[in-house]
Amino acid sequence: LLGYREDERAEVEVMGMVAGCARERGDEGRALGAAERCVGAALRARARSGGGAEEEKAREAMDVCWREAFEVVKRFGSGTGEEGKGSTELDRKVTLLARALELCPPDQIPSILPLYTTLETKQLSTRKAILSSRHSASRVRVKDKDGKGRGGGGGGSLTSRLHESLAHVNVPSPTLPLSNASSLAS
Repeated sequence: LLGYREDERAEVEVMGMVAGCARERGDEGRALGAAERCVGAALRARARSGGGAEEEKAREAMDVCWREAFEVVKRFGSGTGEEGKGSTELDRKVTLLARALELCPPDQIPSILPLYTTLETKQLSTRKAILSSRHSASRVRVKDKDGKGRGGGGGGSLTSRLHESLAHVNVPSPTLPLSNASSLAS
């Protein structure tokens, strides 16, 4: 694709340029996708580097990559993407920024970390809201045709509701004479 055949350094440069153009045009989806491909190529370059010139190429690729990943997330970090995709887009941004932290030089970590912690906090609150809405939806009582309640209603946690519903179940336990038990063990 685009003439970089198996050359991760070239792929990083091309994907970095694509991500930069998409970022400048305000195309969040393409910018994130290109930045993710850029990260993938940089990680492959780092894995293949065996030292010398290859290691220098990998370092250059990582430098291009972490900068573009950071810029893309910085540009689109405050929003959560299209409606209905908010959690997924936010997850992509947090992952991309985590990769930027992994690939950047140590002296650049303080410039990336505040945005990362902000997005991570937003991600956690989004997940809590999703779990809370799922939990409250599971507690909604549904009425059957006789008007009696059924379904996930009732108070308390799932564990306490299961305990209440299983309290009336009587499961007999088989009792074996000790002489039979020893013969079964052998």
